[in-house]
Amino acid sequence: MGMLADIFAKPNDVFFLAENNARFDGEIHASEFARLQGSQSHILCLLQEHSLHVRINAGRHLDIGLVLELSISGMLSLVCQRCMQGMDFSIKIERCFGLVKSQYFADKLPADYEPLLLEENEEPLSIIHLIEDEILLACPLVPRHRNADCNPWLNTLRSQDSDEACNTTVQKPFAGLRDAFRRNN
Repeated sequence: MGMLADIFAKPNDVFFLAENNARFDGEIHASEFARLQGSQSHILCLLQEHSLHVRINAGRHLDIGLVLELSISGMLSLVCQRCMQGMDFSIKIERCFGLVKSQYFADKLPADYEPLLLEENEEPLSIIHLIEDEILLACPLVPRHRNADCNPWLNTLRSQDSDEACNTTVQKPFAGLRDAFRRNN
């Protein structure tokens, strides 16, 4: 297994890693993911003390060609959009990619391999960006606690609102119109 620090060395694109049978297994510190930092997003916030465990097996498969197996696990700190408090979110991602340079080869991949299409004139895809993309895709669009776990003050307020809703009488301003209409006809 290579050192995980090698993943940040140049070149670090996914095709280079697969062509060189790269293997990584270790922790990636939260500070390596620029798009996941709190200053970039009000919803997602990877705290500085968090690390994610990442395992990468890249190489050549006889029947498929270049492949990359990616496993990511760990804990993220998200911001609940209901109470705006921090919440822990467990993440576990397992992906198998077939690295292809045309749609023709993407269509020939087995069902359990996701095509990672990179055409000839495109800039190489960094492994860090791929990992970051997978983390972003695994996160909820609107993070929120379960109702019972949300801010206690908010739960009290929500409970009071539902009690008031149960105790109010329903106003029916047009209830008498039917009788008035029948009397006039």
